[in-house]
Amino acid sequence: MKAKDRHRIKLLEYLANPSNDFLSRQEMAETILKIKPRTMRNHFSGKELDEIEAESHAMRRKRFAPEMAKVDRALLRTAQKTGSAAECRLCYEKFEAWSQKKIQEITGKDGGPIETKTGLSPAAERKLMEIINGPDVSEK
Repeated sequence: MKAKDRHRIKLLEYLANPSNDFLSRQEMAETILKIKPRTMRNHFSGKELDEIEAESHAMRRKRFAPEMAKVDRALLRTAQKTGSAAECRLCYEKFEAWSQKKIQEITGKDGGPIETKTGLSPAAERKLMEIINGPDVSEK
């Protein structure tokens, strides 16, 4: 097995373990791989390290799934028991992908419509007309 493959496996094993902290890339090289950061950069591009970190994050989430299920059950029980609006709303947000809609209206002065100005400045309009019609001989 190539060194790069061994290093990738070591990084994944360490980073996927929920009891381990995420480390800086320098710390990953020195602590996990026991190599110099420059050597790690020779093995992996920044994009490859991003992919390793993303993959290990997904693995961590899978390992937390049983614990999160316990939290979900506790949240549901609490909402059922207390009937609290906050817990019920959180349950709907969590389990039904519901979210409270917020409508924001923007108005102009004194609640009226927002005034907008469109069009060209006089100088730009003259230049455009010159381009379309040719130079105005009366201005000469």
